[in-house]
Amino acid sequence: MPGQTAFWIPICNHSELEEYADHAVDSISITLNAILLCAALQLGHSPVALGINLVLAVSAFFAAHWAAQRTNSLVFGPVDVTEAQWSMIIIHVISGLAGCTIWDAVIFKNPFLTARKLLCIASACTLSFSILQNVTVIAGIRATPFEANGIRIPRTPFSYQPLLAYTVVITGSILCIKQGLLFITPIPTLLVIGLALGNSAARLILARLLKLPKASNLSLGSFSPYGLLFLSWLYNDQHNILRPSIWFIAMVSIGETIWLHSRAMADLKRIRDLYIFSVRPRAEKAVSRGFYVAGDNLADVQRRWKRFEDDPARVKSLYNF
Repeated sequence: MPGQTAFWIPICNHSELEEYADHAVDSISITLNAILLCAALQLGHSPVALGINLVLAVSAFFAAHWAAQRTNSLVFGPVDVTEAQWSMIIIHVISGLAGCTIWDAVIFKNPFLTARKLLCIASACTLSFSILQNVTVIAGIRATPFEANGIRIPRTPFSYQPLLAYTVVITGSILCIKQGLLFITPIPTLLVIGLALGNSAARLILARLLKLPKASNLSLGSFSPYGLLFLSWLYNDQHNILRPSIWFIAMVSIGETIWLHSRAMADLKRIRDLYIFSVRPRAEKAVSRGFYVAGDNLADVQRRWKRFEDDPARVKSLYNF
C-alpha cells in the first residue's frame, strides 16, 4: 500500500498502517535495487565498490528514518529518492539496450577512469551527502524544511540508541567485505547485509509510529553478518560447503524479515480494525496525525499549524513522549 495510494483512502489517511506499509517495502526494495544496480554495472569484480554501494544506500535510508524519529517529520533533500530512482531507471535502460560492457567506456581518454568508476564515485558522493544532511538534522545543527518555515514540530529527545544496531551491522559488514565474501558469494552476502540494516531501520520506523523512543532496534538479525564470518572461518577453503551455508543464512534473514513485517502489520491492522481489501463496519475514520506536504501547499500547512499549536494539550499528546 504505497503512501501515494493510501493517502486517498479515508480510513488509511495518515494512519500508522499506511506509513509503515510504505516504508517497510522501501526497507526491502533498497537492498534489491542495490543488487540489481551492481549487476547492471557489473561490479562483481570490484567487491569494495560492490560493498560500498550497498552500505551507503542502506545507511542513507537508515539516517533518513533516524532523522524522522528525531524530528517527527521525514526530510527530503534536493537530490533524494526520486532522483535516485530515475538514475537507476536510466542505468538499467542503457544496460539493456547497449549491454553492460558500455560501462567499460573510457572517460577523458584516461584508461583508469571508466564510466563505471565515474558512476560509482558520483553515487558514493551523493549518498554520503544525503547521510551528512540527515546527521546534521539529527544533531540539531540543521533545521528541517518545516522548522525553517516556522512549523516548529516538537523533537523527541536525542538518543544514541539507534546507533547500536547500526554499528553492530556495519562492523560485521566491513569484516565480511575484508574477508572476501563478496568475491565468493556476492548475492547472499549482499542480501544478509542489506536486510540486517533494513530491518534495523524498520524497527526504528515502528518505534516512532508507536511512540516508543527508547525501544531498541537491535535484534538477533543484526548479528547475521557475523554468522557469515563464522562460516567463512570454518569452511575457509571448502567453497562447496561455504556457498550453500551462506545461502542458508540468507534464507534465515529473509525469514526474519517476513516475520518482522508480518507481525508489525498484523498489530497495526488490529489497532485500526483495518483488513486487506476491506474496511470493517465498526472501523472509525483514521485521525490525521500530521500534515502532508506536496510542495505547493506549504502556506496552507503553515496556517493549519498555527491553529494546531494553539492547543498545547493536542500538541503534547501527539508529539511529546
